[in-house]
Formats: sequence, structure tokens, C-alpha cells
Amino acid sequence: MPQPATPVHVSPSERERLEACVRRTSTPQALAQRVRMILLRADGVGPASVARRLGCAVSTVDKWSARWRQRPCLESLLDAPRSGRPPSVGLETRCEIVKIACSRPDGCKAPVREVWTLDAIAAELHVRTGILVSRSSVHRVLQARGLRPHRVRPWLHSPDPDFRPKVRRICELYLDPPK
Repeated sequence: MPQPATPVHVSPSERERLEACVRRTSTPQALAQRVRMILLRADGVGPASVARRLGCAVSTVDKWSARWRQRPCLESLLDAPRSGRPPSVGLETRCEIVKIACSRPDGCKAPVREVWTLDAIAAELHVRTGILVSRSSVHRVLQARGLRPHRVRPWLHSPDPDFRPKVRRICELYLDPPK
């Protein structure tokens, strides 16, 4: 024998929020369906009837109704945060990749963009730490931090031998402008 359905109560102010949420065209459809479940349950419709009307399982209606009863607000119908897949490259390794990408090998005077490729960074990481990572892992780590060592270009380099005195003079003018 089926158990009697526990009623769902919705306050007038929360009903307004729920109805506005369903009317919005930008509401994700999964959320809109959950809101419809709660509104139908609040109108006295049983879980089986709600499930039939909305094309879902009775267990789904029961799940969201129980969540609503625990915390009767629109936010309780949102997806719970998920932890996601654990990172395959550890924090220490990611920090080491960034350190390598932001430095030059000892004795190398070539521009950074000519020194490091994704494969070269992965190889250097293996030499320094013994950890093997793929070039795509190196790419993901650098991309997540907004680093692009192959695009680094010096902007204050000049072959002019009088460059430093000229820079010093310009800086003095900025710091102590003439009247």
C-alpha cells in the first residue's frame, strides 16, 4: 500500500519567486522542472501525478520535495556543488612547471620564447624532479595561469649603447618635470 504523500508548503513570497523563475526564458530547464514539481506539489497534486505530468520518476519528485521541505527556498532546488575529478597533476608539480616556464636555463641568453616549448618544459621537469607529464598537461597548467612563454617579448631591449643614459634622463624628467 503506498504511503500518503507529505504535503509541500510554499509561502506567498516564495511562490512569487518560483513562478517568476519558471516564466524566465533564461532559467535552466532542469531548474524549471524542479520548480514546477514544487508548485504542483504545493497545489496538492500527488507525487505520482506530478511525475506523470512532467515526465519524470516519482523518486525524482520525492527527492526534490524532501529537499524543499528541509529548506523551503528557491536556492534549495539548485544543483549541489560537486567535487569533480581530482587533478591528475599535483600542486607541487604545477608550481614546478610554472617555475620552469618563467625561468631561463643557466647560461642561456636566448629569449624565453626560443627556449621553452611544451615538450622542453616537460623534459626539464623530468630532469629536475623525475616526474613525467605530457605536453598537454604542461599546456593546461600554463593556460590555467595565463602563461604563454612562447609569446614573451622584451619591450625595453635596445641595441643602442646609449640606451641606459637615455632611459635615466626620461625617468628623471617624469620624476622632476621642468616648470
